[in-house]
Amino acid sequence: TDQQAYDQSMQMLELLGVPMSEIPKPPPGASRPLPVRTLVVAAEDRPGGTTTRIEYQKVVSIPRAFAVPGGLYADPSTGRVLSHVIAPGRATVATDGLVQFAQVEGWSDAQMDRRLDPRMAKKTSDLVNEIADDLYGEGVRKVGTLSVLVALRRAYPNPEDPNPPLCPVCGVLRPALQVLVSQRGVERGQTSESEFAAPGLVREYDLVESVADVPGR
Repeated sequence: TDQQAYDQSMQMLELLGVPMSEIPKPPPGASRPLPVRTLVVAAEDRPGGTTTRIEYQKVVSIPRAFAVPGGLYADPSTGRVLSHVIAPGRATVATDGLVQFAQVEGWSDAQMDRRLDPRMAKKTSDLVNEIADDLYGEGVRKVGTLSVLVALRRAYPNPEDPNPPLCPVCGVLRPALQVLVSQRGVERGQTSESEFAAPGLVREYDLVESVADVPGR
């Protein structure tokens, strides 16, 4: 079952040293609470005949996220609280009853950028213009679906920082918006040589201006 695959994945990731506190829990009432997908093999005995479906493997994809004390945002219509912020790092586990594959990517121990100054937070209008200009420059002319997540992105540490991070190769974390855009949308579409469908985009935008980018700072 999906629950068994998820539990096996958690045991494997804990064995690999992934902190369980950095794995987000699904919110109450989530329609798909477990990040599990099933790979299925199907065959027909003849065209239009009986179809046999065999569940071949379960794949569990785990994003990294940090819990925020008190939450980030509460939806007034549902009361649901946004309690986690996405962070760099992802894990994938495949199982067919026994774990067959496990991979952990980018789950490094990055520190927050010490040169962050909340007074340098971008204005909403400036941030919207930055996102619109960037997406237009990337060729986005039609938006089918768009999602915005509060995230921490990995950035290069300031080379002039008198107190550099303990792990320079890990980089530093900066608050950002992660924007996911699909020009096609959720509906299945047909493509051909005369009708091109651009791939989706995932972009990140800093919420706070870099001190090094501001004159006189």
